[in-house]
Amino acid sequence: MARPNDPAHHRKARVISFRVTSSEAARLEFNATAQAFTVNQYARSLALETVRNPRLEIHTRLDPAFIAQIQKIGINLNQLCKNAHIFGRVSPQVETLCAKISKLINQAIGED
Repeated sequence: MARPNDPAHHRKARVISFRVTSSEAARLEFNATAQAFTVNQYARSLALETVRNPRLEIHTRLDPAFIAQIQKIGINLNQLCKNAHIFGRVSPQVETLCAKISKLINQAIGED
């Protein structure tokens, strides 16, 4: 009789790897052996059990929404510059865009 398949949520299908120095590897092997684990089991237990509820702090400069907003403004500014070079005139949107950029810079440096 064949062994029954594990449910999908129990299968270990993803591989996460990382590099360590020789001394770190030796320390991992020593600690794993001391607890009767393989190095993989020991590293998995450390990664999953010691950090149950990590506290995440999103700083304005690293906030993905903030970065996306700056990127969109940069694209608009690039298009306005291109049009200014091609047609020889500056769009009236430049002043509004500069005000948005100034506001975002002030938010990033904490001068709301």
